[in-house]
Amino acid sequence: MFRVDVQDERLRGKLTKAKIAVYNAVLAELATSALEIQSEAREIVPVDDGFLKDSILTNEIEDGFKIGSNAVYANYIEFGKPTGTGPNGGPKPYLRPAFENNKNKIVRRVQAIIRKLL
Repeated sequence: MFRVDVQDERLRGKLTKAKIAVYNAVLAELATSALEIQSEAREIVPVDDGFLKDSILTNEIEDGFKIGSNAVYANYIEFGKPTGTGPNGGPKPYLRPAFENNKNKIVRRVQAIIRKLL
C-alpha cells in the first residue's frame, strides 16, 4: 500500500467529488441489482403457500444490501435440514442461484460505472 499526499486544494476537491460520485453511483447500481436478485429468488423459490416467497426482502446495510428471508424455515429450504433430508427432500436453494445468475452482470455494470466516472 502507498499513500499520495495531494497538495493542490483544487485537485484534492476534484478527487473527493469523484470519490463521492463513484460511491453514490455504485451504491445505486447495487440497489437495482439487489432488487433483481430478490425478484429472481422469488421466482425460483419452492412455494407451498407463498409465505416464503413473500418474505424474501432486500434491506440496505452499510455500503451495500442484504437479500434474505425472515421466515424461520428459510435456511432449511436453502441449505436442507441438518438432521437429514427430511420432508422437504433436501436443500432447494433459491438465494444462492439468484445471486450466482446475476453476479457477472452486476460486476460488468459496476465496472462500466467506474470507467465512465473516472
